[in-house]
Amino acid sequence: MLLNQLHWLDVLEYVSYGITAISLLIALNTNSFIYTLIGLTITLGLNIINRVRAAHASISNRKIVTGTVKQLQHQWSEELHPLAQKTTQATETMSQNLAVVEENLFTLEQSLNGIIQYLNNHALRERIERIERSYLHLKKEIINILPETSSPVLRDIEPPPTDLPTSLPSIHLVPHPAATISEPQWNCLHQFQAHQDAIASMSISADGQLIATASWDHKLKIWDLKTGQIISTIKAHDQAVLAVVFTTHDTEYHLASGSFDHTVKLWSLAGKQLKLDLLLTAHTGSVHALIFAHQAALLLSGSYDQSVKQWQVENGEMTASSYEALGAIYALALDPLEQLIASAGGDGTVNIWKVGSGEKISHLGGNISSIKSLAISPDGQILGAGCVDGSVKLWQFEQQGIKKTVQPIRTFKAHQGQVQALVFSENGEFLISGGADGLSKIWHPSHQDAIATLSLTDDSRPPAIFTLALSKDGQYLAAGGGNGMIKIWQKNQSEKN
Repeated sequence: MLLNQLHWLDVLEYVSYGITAISLLIALNTNSFIYTLIGLTITLGLNIINRVRAAHASISNRKIVTGTVKQLQHQWSEELHPLAQKTTQATETMSQNLAVVEENLFTLEQSLNGIIQYLNNHALRERIERIERSYLHLKKEIINILPETSSPVLRDIEPPPTDLPTSLPSIHLVPHPAATISEPQWNCLHQFQAHQDAIASMSISADGQLIATASWDHKLKIWDLKTGQIISTIKAHDQAVLAVVFTTHDTEYHLASGSFDHTVKLWSLAGKQLKLDLLLTAHTGSVHALIFAHQAALLLSGSYDQSVKQWQVENGEMTASSYEALGAIYALALDPLEQLIASAGGDGTVNIWKVGSGEKISHLGGNISSIKSLAISPDGQILGAGCVDGSVKLWQFEQQGIKKTVQPIRTFKAHQGQVQALVFSENGEFLISGGADGLSKIWHPSHQDAIATLSLTDDSRPPAIFTLALSKDGQYLAAGGGNGMIKIWQKNQSEKN
């Protein structure tokens, strides 16, 4: 196979190598080198001839390879030319698109810079806070105007016919002779300017020692109930504080506040310092109402976002959230057994929920006026609602749970202007209301009219009462006004206020 691949000159050269080698051996024995020289000459000549021939063959092969490469290059060039054109077109299109994107990004950057500059220059946060303050003050002015606008024009308007009785019911649904009424007497214990703006909410501690006040001026303050001395004050929220309630009391007092800024905060009073313990942020609207369920250690919050939420005060965990589809929630009440929650607000409906699960049980109908306050009697038999039309409506309330929609059992006109606050006395014998007319009225089941009236000030037009708080023993009644004033009365059986 190898000989077939060799040229005949190559074979002859190899044969010459062999003959030369043999002649060399003979020359060594005979001392005659003539044949050896002839063999070497022939071998050298054949070698030169083969080298020249190999060089020519290499050059020829190179030319063939070069030609083949050029042919392939030409072929590939023809095949790649359309692809190159397409690539060039795609590159040009991409460049144009990139230019458009760059232009859009530049425009977007300019717009964002403009927005940032606008936000920086126009101080929107301060403007929103000014709008909020304007809204709150406008609301206060409207409340102050309502008593005037209700007279005499509103007195000339004939009320719509109704089948509902308009006299105050027996709170226990049992008639009481007027002669047996032991009319409560109240002495003014303190009256002072507590805040620079309206007092939205108050709460008296379970031991009757302290009173907490929450105000539109963003502050939360703690006072000695009996002396009226300030104990602690703090800017509790960035916006108006709308609700406050005392929660637990161990070695320290604990309380919660709710605000226009959508947050609920849990505080502890250590000595004279309020310390923030937890911040709860699940609400998406202003928090208007707070109550505390002692047995379950749950804080209940009602918000403008139309939800009632339940929180563990120990760790701030939200355990339930109930949604009211018809309107914002302004007021909450808890039954004495702490099993049911009543909520009400802008749509005028009172909804009943379960403590713990948040399940809706029923709703109370028969009212189309927005509700600002709720109260449940100590025996759990009556639920009262204070409405913006100045009326108070009472429903029969079953602690076992209401399985169907019920109508109010009594409705009566309580105030000129909206009823801002409502609370039952400690024994359930009396109902106390506070209104935009600046009056606090005490009602008895056997009387259609109030049996006693207390005023926030001695002026002919007292500022609106925004909130009421009654101590657990019923001995102290506090009213908070739209002008930031507090008035505290102490019950006295022998002297009249």
